[in-house]
Amino acid sequence: MKRLNSTENVVKILFLLRDENKAMGLTEITKKTTISKSTVYNILNTLIHYNLIKKDEDSKKYSLGISILSLSSVVIDSLDIRNISKPYMQLLAKKTKSTVTLGIRNDDKFTFIERIDGVRNVRFFCDIGKDVKLFKGAASKAYFANLPYEKQLKVYGVDELDKYIDEIQEIRKIGYSTSNEEVDKGVIAFGAPIFDYKNEVVSALAIANIVGVLSEDKLKSNIEELIDTAKQISKDLGSDNDL
Repeated sequence: MKRLNSTENVVKILFLLRDENKAMGLTEITKKTTISKSTVYNILNTLIHYNLIKKDEDSKKYSLGISILSLSSVVIDSLDIRNISKPYMQLLAKKTKSTVTLGIRNDDKFTFIERIDGVRNVRFFCDIGKDVKLFKGAASKAYFANLPYEKQLKVYGVDELDKYIDEIQEIRKIGYSTSNEEVDKGVIAFGAPIFDYKNEVVSALAIANIVGVLSEDKLKSNIEELIDTAKQISKDLGSDNDL
């Protein structure tokens, strides 16, 4: 497999700073990576721009930046959530006969990281790896509605967010969201938030089915199962939030 030298140089520098676990000067980094000083200097400046590396102006030494932590935490959190959630999702799909999806935030979008098909195998947009706009679709709505207001404002301006305020407040009040053919024609879905040990929303779960297939009583029962499952996953993540 062909490797890109420029990419490999970046990786070498990041791994060196990780392994040494200390701030290092330009000359030391150059010597230990065997990369030319000018190349190391340019790479470090680029990484500083993205907060992946920080430079102490007094010592002129470099160390890993805060964005490395945010990147690693996203990966770890998503893997933990996926692994913890999957058995619950399988049971939920069996109980509700619905397709079950799980997603996490990805910048200004919501990305699906797991999916369990129900008995009807509803085919719709939300496959693993697909993105939807925040506050579009059941799971995305459940996640976004439970973000703090100031974080919601970073996604939508005041005027646009005001359009969703009533629905956001209703979702927070009843504990779940509804998407009736908003993303896929003929598909109705319900979403519930998942919280972590800091009682902050980190993910959301949704169940989807074909419109008109289930009775009102069955829909109500499925929503209760959905909320209960989201609470169980949240508890496994360390949350004591009662939604």
